[in-house]
Amino acid sequence: MKRLYLLAAILIIFEGIGHTQERECGFDHDINPFGAIDAKNSTKLEQRGTGNCCNTECIPVVFHIIHHPDDPYIPDEFILGQFRMLNSNFKGYIAGKSKIPPEFRKLVGLFPYRFCLASSGEDRNVPAILRVETNQKKIGVSEDLFNSELGGSTPFDTELYLNIWIADCGDFISGFASKPGQEEKGKSGIIINPIYFNSKAPSQYSEGKVLVHEIGHYLGLEHTWGHGYGCDIDDGIGDTPLQYGPYFGCPDYPSYSCNTSNMFMNYMDYVDDQCMVLFTMDQTERMTETLNHSRPGILHNVSICYEHNKRNVPFALYPNPAREFIFLSKQDLSLQGTMEIKFYDVLGQMKYELTLGDDDIFPYCLDISTLETGIYLVQLSQLRGVDYTIKFAKFDKS
Repeated sequence: MKRLYLLAAILIIFEGIGHTQERECGFDHDINPFGAIDAKNSTKLEQRGTGNCCNTECIPVVFHIIHHPDDPYIPDEFILGQFRMLNSNFKGYIAGKSKIPPEFRKLVGLFPYRFCLASSGEDRNVPAILRVETNQKKIGVSEDLFNSELGGSTPFDTELYLNIWIADCGDFISGFASKPGQEEKGKSGIIINPIYFNSKAPSQYSEGKVLVHEIGHYLGLEHTWGHGYGCDIDDGIGDTPLQYGPYFGCPDYPSYSCNTSNMFMNYMDYVDDQCMVLFTMDQTERMTETLNHSRPGILHNVSICYEHNKRNVPFALYPNPAREFIFLSKQDLSLQGTMEIKFYDVLGQMKYELTLGDDDIFPYCLDISTLETGIYLVQLSQLRGVDYTIKFAKFDKS
């Protein structure tokens, strides 16, 4: 593994579509901190059901921030903000829907699970954000990364958590992801270069899509053009068109290669964050199969998640806006007793109600698929006579 240090000397020159030098995902590199990658040995996945989209299962995430003095500082607030972005993009709740060409809109997939920041131990009010100071440059491509005694950060159990290290990988590698079924024992997760993942990142990386891209790899997806360049290479996904190589920037639509209109706006391409806007149905099916087959221990009940206790805000609803389901979370864990929940439309008419008690598990999933599109006020009443109101927006399914 000493050859990992050679990565610092690599000058990456792209020869495919775009013919320019840009950042590169390290997923296909022979030199990978997670172990050897055999591009010809793809993991075979069994067909599994996707499960109910209104479930309380989540993928708990642990962040290890290995900070060098030359690295941009990444505050907890930035990490917390990434989860709304992650869940919105994986669920298809995207602001850039208009950037999906009509020929591809019918292919958009909705990932049935959500991501949450794990709690650090039994106290759910302590987030699993571990910070380590280092003087070692490019520790993101060193074995030391995975060992707290060597200046890195030892992972939480990799069979139960998605571990994400934010660490220097050099100038051009944006990140690495471990490949399902081809990881060294105890080394599983994602490495993100802080250059491309911070609140002051260049505009083309300002929306956190580097992390979305690498999670796609972690869940079994290849780049849309497969391995290398050429029209005889494929990503193994049925509804992504053949593509010669990567795209960069924000290409004009349509763009062609291999006699097909290319889906360059896919999260598994190299375009700017503003132009990455979809996973396909077959991609989300592959990611779900990977969880069931190669990473079966990762899914957990949301009780393992961090609860951000905002002062004077006893409850939270998320995602907001939403389409088919939302979660009701107790921000004040001391609240007990029966709770009445009522949805009122803008005319003050009650459209939905239910009652929850101490035996119900929080966060609680509510099916809102029958609600009409619009703005609602959600009133939560406790037996103690105090009412709380949260504004909520319901999307349509299109």
